[in-house]
Amino acid sequence: MTRHVRTTGDINGDGKDDIIGFGEAGVYVSFSDGFNFSVPQLLLNNLAIGAGAWEASKHPRMVADVNGDGKDDIVGFGGAGVFVALSQGQTLGQHTIWINHYFTEANGWNEMDHVRTTADVNGDGKADLVGFGGGGVFVSYSDGSKFSEPRMLIENFAIGAGGWNKSVHTRLMADINNDNRADIIGCGGEVYTSTANGKRFSAIQKHDLSFFTNPNWWNLLRHRRMAADVNGDGSADLVGFTESKVYVSFMRNGSFESQQMNFSEFNYAQGWSPEKYPVLMGDFNGDGKADIIGFKEDLVYTAYSNGTSFDTPRSIVFR
Repeated sequence: MTRHVRTTGDINGDGKDDIIGFGEAGVYVSFSDGFNFSVPQLLLNNLAIGAGAWEASKHPRMVADVNGDGKDDIVGFGGAGVFVALSQGQTLGQHTIWINHYFTEANGWNEMDHVRTTADVNGDGKADLVGFGGGGVFVSYSDGSKFSEPRMLIENFAIGAGGWNKSVHTRLMADINNDNRADIIGCGGEVYTSTANGKRFSAIQKHDLSFFTNPNWWNLLRHRRMAADVNGDGSADLVGFTESKVYVSFMRNGSFESQQMNFSEFNYAQGWSPEKYPVLMGDFNGDGKADIIGFKEDLVYTAYSNGTSFDTPRSIVFR
């Protein structure tokens, strides 16, 4: 976890999420066929600790479809700017800068205080840059070949606007109202959301869901909170990986329901420490429902969603 970033996304555009790993030598991809994954292939000799000096503690890296072609691309927040390597289906193009300086350490952004991610905020099919900075949430829109100059779209959800502390509070981007625009979910003192209209984020709405925010139950060194569409209805749900179970709060008609679908796997009591073992979500079989994937020392496990529960985890065979 201190050297290598692992994430999920649909690199070849077949509707099934793949595994992407930022290893020593570059970016590796293991393609999903819906049940198994291919042997990892090195597709880019950069954006890695040993190829470009990309450090997990300084440089966020992720995948998102930034040019709207249906294939997820590689996005890296580096020292000189934000780099993109476009997917060509089975290969990756060379990484190029899409925006200079912004969202970088030179511009005042750091991993201790700020969250940087990607999401399609205006619903045009192209993922934008989203940064939870010192005074609010900034968005830099993609036009398919570059990112625009950032604009602050809401003065909240930030360390200097609302007291959002990265070591305690979780902030996520996901479409919670099924309008193809990514909204904000914040787990602070309460669960708050702010929906995107394409130009700004709405005033924040508080949800009565203290289970996901009680400081006696949530320690980010032990527990995780994520947003993903677990039941395939087009709206992202809230998923919590606690001490002994995984809970899901389904989004229905603009509100999160009380936590349910408790699943006794991938929890801290079983040894799934956030500091050591990544646990992620993605739709690996292409059925529209988000599944769970977890990485241990020598095995990778998946648990598929059927909409109301997760299947028993199984170890992945790379073919």
